[in-house]
Amino acid sequence: IGTTYKLMIASQEIACGYESKYHYIFHENSIVNSSFSMKKMDMIDMTDQMAEDVLNIYPELKRAVHRRQVYARFSTLNQMINVKNAEYRKMRDEIIKYLRKNSFAIMRDHKNPKRDKVAMIGLMLGFPIYKIMYKMNSRY
Repeated sequence: IGTTYKLMIASQEIACGYESKYHYIFHENSIVNSSFSMKKMDMIDMTDQMAEDVLNIYPELKRAVHRRQVYARFSTLNQMINVKNAEYRKMRDEIIKYLRKNSFAIMRDHKNPKRDKVAMIGLMLGFPIYKIMYKMNSRY
């Protein structure tokens, strides 16, 4: 998140192809697979910085950028499902506050994935309901 968009902004031209050129290698000790830590909050910070940078140049991408900010928060929230630490819970509450504040935009954007809309409905019913829905979905 922190570099790719900067390279695209700095580029004169960008070529797109559909042949797979990138393969993720699963690392057991990677940040993606570790338990929640403050480092995982970086995703939100980097996404918000990207949003600011992109919107300064391409204001017409506001809805697409917002979808990315919503995704970053749902992704981080999902990693915080079982946190007990009071400091982490405070951060979790801030993420929930952001998502609830933006719930109307999330629900009305026809390009938002159904996954995010269903998650938003669960969150509007309360975090305990959201948590149950997340755990049920994680089994599949």
